[in-house]
Amino acid sequence: MTDEQVVHLIDRHLGEGEKSPALVGSLRAYAKLWEWAHNPLHLKMLTELANPTGKLPSTEGQLVQLFVRRLFRREKIQRQQTNDIAKERLLAALAFETRSEGQTSFTVNEALRILRSSRDKIGSLVDLTVFINEVVDNHILVRSPDDAVSFSHELYQDYFAGVEIKEREEVEPMFIETLQADLRWEESLILYSGLSGNRANFFSRISSVNPRLARRALGSAVANDPEVQEVVRQSATGESSPEHLLILAEFGDVNAVGEAIGLLRTYDERYIELFIEILSRAGRPKPLNEWEQTEQVDWYSIASVTIEALIQNQAGAALGQVASRLWPKARDIQLARRCFEAAIDLGDLKAVAEYGAHLISGTKIDADVSRGVALISSAAEAGFPPAMIDLSDLKFGGLHSPQNVREGEDWLRRAAELGNAVAMRALGQRLLEGDGVQKDSAEGHEWLAKAAAIGHLPAMRDYGVRLLEGEGVRKDQQAGERWLRQAAANGDEFAKWELGYRLLDGGGVRQDTEEGIRILTECSSKGGPLNLQFAWLGAFDNYPEFKNRKVGPRWLMKAANAGLRKAMCILGERYYGGDGIPRDYKKAAFWLKRAAEAGDASAMNSYATMLLDGDHEAAYPEEGEYWLRKAAQQEFKWAIPDLAERLITGNGLRQNFDEGADWLCKSLEIPVFQGPAETFFLPPGSTIMNWIRALFVGDDLPKRPDLAERLLRKAAQGGWSWPMMELGDRLIRGDGIARDRDEGVEWLLKAAATGDALSMYRYGCLRLESDLIPGDTEEGTLWLERSAQKGFPEAMTELGSRLIYGVGMNPNPTLGLKWLREAVAKDHPRAIGELGRCIFFGNGTPKDEEQGLLLAIKASEAGDLVAKTFAALVVLEREDFTITSREDAMRWLREAAEGGDAKAALNLGFRLLLGNGLPENPEEALAWIRRAAEAGDEVAQRLLREHE
Repeated sequence: MTDEQVVHLIDRHLGEGEKSPALVGSLRAYAKLWEWAHNPLHLKMLTELANPTGKLPSTEGQLVQLFVRRLFRREKIQRQQTNDIAKERLLAALAFETRSEGQTSFTVNEALRILRSSRDKIGSLVDLTVFINEVVDNHILVRSPDDAVSFSHELYQDYFAGVEIKEREEVEPMFIETLQADLRWEESLILYSGLSGNRANFFSRISSVNPRLARRALGSAVANDPEVQEVVRQSATGESSPEHLLILAEFGDVNAVGEAIGLLRTYDERYIELFIEILSRAGRPKPLNEWEQTEQVDWYSIASVTIEALIQNQAGAALGQVASRLWPKARDIQLARRCFEAAIDLGDLKAVAEYGAHLISGTKIDADVSRGVALISSAAEAGFPPAMIDLSDLKFGGLHSPQNVREGEDWLRRAAELGNAVAMRALGQRLLEGDGVQKDSAEGHEWLAKAAAIGHLPAMRDYGVRLLEGEGVRKDQQAGERWLRQAAANGDEFAKWELGYRLLDGGGVRQDTEEGIRILTECSSKGGPLNLQFAWLGAFDNYPEFKNRKVGPRWLMKAANAGLRKAMCILGERYYGGDGIPRDYKKAAFWLKRAAEAGDASAMNSYATMLLDGDHEAAYPEEGEYWLRKAAQQEFKWAIPDLAERLITGNGLRQNFDEGADWLCKSLEIPVFQGPAETFFLPPGSTIMNWIRALFVGDDLPKRPDLAERLLRKAAQGGWSWPMMELGDRLIRGDGIARDRDEGVEWLLKAAATGDALSMYRYGCLRLESDLIPGDTEEGTLWLERSAQKGFPEAMTELGSRLIYGVGMNPNPTLGLKWLREAVAKDHPRAIGELGRCIFFGNGTPKDEEQGLLLAIKASEAGDLVAKTFAALVVLEREDFTITSREDAMRWLREAAEGGDAKAALNLGFRLLLGNGLPENPEEALAWIRRAAEAGDEVAQRLLREHE
């Protein structure tokens, strides 16, 4: 959170008055308290405990302890509760035992077993079932519908485990030594250090053996304790490890700083972590004399010395490594840039390529595409395979340099032939898919197998999946599972997830739900942000085994708090949509903004939408426009059409039609879906297609057929079937575009060739019966059959009717009825009506007038105009049918006429003219007969000629 957000939340919680500014002042007075305030849960605790005249906690452990005990007291006032001491001891045992097992979620029975043992030890008579319900009501634990239980926040599990450590340490004096090397206990030990009555003793035992833990525990205190500081200083004195030197330097120990600088001047790769730590701490520079006067460490000055030391030692590779590691975490990005520039000057090719990529992407710095491309090209020419791969991607993509797929393939082959596994895998995939290169499954298989054979984990995973599915290679599920398991066993997280999900599904491997859940749970419990993100998605989107555990939000929150921008984005979007977690616009805005600031384009787009539409508190059009434009400039596929729509319509932004039109054209250059041509599908109701049609006729938008044609051609050239079909129709008819029948037919055929069922249907119908293009019965039938085979009900109905009556093809009533019945099974109204007429008249099937009429009535109620006309005329003209009323029949006739059915319009006109079932109305009758004539009804046309 930003400082402004912290102050805003404190104001909201404490309200107007003196408490809020007093608390802000107290927190700002201590750097550690102010740092805590930027964590949402810590801030909640601080505001709950706020008392401007009282004493604030001195350690993180005390902060959590005071908050929990206050919570217990508050709940006790409201209802009968378990004794506080017993409650704390029971929760401590539960937290410790579940943390020992690496569990974040556990069953009620497991919890009862642990609690029962602890209750017996402390001699309590607590009803444990009541106790669990109580702490769930206290929001310490959460319980899912399938009786899985977990702590509502990981901090609570860490804290109560720390309480248990404190209890055990009192009876087992060396207990913390048995835990200190295990990362599972690090957070609990840090909290324990704040609860311990003798912190100096804790640090005297930990500092020498685990300086990292000691440093982190020191950082959990609001202010330095002189006694603790002296203990740690003595433990670190004489040691030369980076951790010990950093401990001393943090205390302002000038000698330690001097020793650190000495180590840096005599560069040694062992101290690379020290370089990273020092550089990542450095903020903006301050005068060196200020540091000397205050005797505080000036990390910026030390960072400058660090860089100079590496340069003097011509340690280009180290500078590049430092810059690469520093880039995501540096407080001042200029230091990382200095490292990159120095490494480039010293000829480190890895730094040349990596910095070039940063300049192209514009991540954290202003983009400089021309220099970025030049750097990558120079590294590639110098023989650096990763740069060759980057240059290949640029040539294939054509986004930041002229597209040249031949050069792209050449650079990729050069890198692969040098033995680069990444290039081997990429080349293999392109050859297998025909992606930018001539498809060659045999050679693609060979390159992918080579990359897998030399241990490239992604290649092992991909090769395994392809063997399982038979994608581009001969299917071999036994070998595929072996490769996938090998990649998973060697640490490929994606392979673990792939294997876990396949075991749940039985997808290409023997189904083993128990092993699948074990693998996925194990991955998620490791705590890596990537694992946490995918675990959360699995928890909500895929399998009920995970969905019911309610562990997903905790994993995603951990990933977001760990700084994974995609996790922050997903969390914000889920809060925004209420997808799997309760909708909360304020939390959505908080996480989306953090992800946007971290560079996630999807978050930029979603946050902009909130700001522009006022979904947070109020609309903020200036800030919303800033983030929307930033997402569009990064070519985020959804932001560009959104920006275009808002500029064209003035929705949330100042209307600018010409700029909006430019962005609309840009949006059609970026495919929404990545994949083969048949997946490029633009639905007819999409915004872009609506705009194109509106621009042709001037409906709600300025009439601009030139722009409409430009957009339509771009969409069609992008491989989308609907624009192809629309363009073909307009070219054939000369509708808004200069008529060109041959080009129109070409586009219609292209649309059908994408595999889109509607395009196949329309092209087939045009070829069978149209005066707009030359007829071709064989080709028309072929495309109509293909559309029907894809399950398109309109094509099934059309094909069935033509086969029954022999219209445009040889009659085959048996096959025709089969297609009609398949369409009826899909509840297609026209098919129901057609089948009803066949049964009514006995066309290809036994005659049954009543059953046929019932089907026609069903189709009428479903909206089919032809069925309405048929059912209406049967009921009106046959008095022996009493299935429905004449009033319903007259209603269907009028509805069919109003819907454009010529036969219905003509019959309605006759009845009004003759007063047959309706009051005579010659004027209205003539109007309906005229509508029938305009729709092509020959009888109506003859009547009008006679009348005139």
